[in-house]
Amino acid sequence: MRRYIYFMIPLILMAFVFSGYTYPARKIVPLNDEIRQGASGEAVFEKMGIAPGQRSVGIDLFGLKPDAIYSVWLEKNGEKRERMPLGVDINHFKTNASGKGRYVTTASEYDVEYNWDYLIINYHPDGDPKNTENMVTELRGDLKYGYHS
Repeated sequence: MRRYIYFMIPLILMAFVFSGYTYPARKIVPLNDEIRQGASGEAVFEKMGIAPGQRSVGIDLFGLKPDAIYSVWLEKNGEKRERMPLGVDINHFKTNASGKGRYVTTASEYDVEYNWDYLIINYHPDGDPKNTENMVTELRGDLKYGYHS
């Protein structure tokens, strides 16, 4: 019995140490309407077991302009208002005829938890996601004060 205990204690310690637990498994960020048109949304950041240091990102949006182009950004709070596109290849999506949209990608866990302050959804009036001069921020979510589940 004593031999069994001596064998199990290191295994339990190793499992705890190497479990990689640093952040909760899921972070939910409500997206608030910036221009008061009734839009809303929610971003869910989930820990990826197969890719340590990465989060899968699912964003569900409602009440946006129908059949319109939107882009997704990370933004820092500060004088310069730095921003970075969120996404692996592309950071834009098109809403359906009823103004609903869904965007799915992956993001660095460090960016989501520490490096950026806001998740931004921008509308492109001309339909060109490469044109960042005329885009309008419609939704904003605070990455620092999102809640974990």
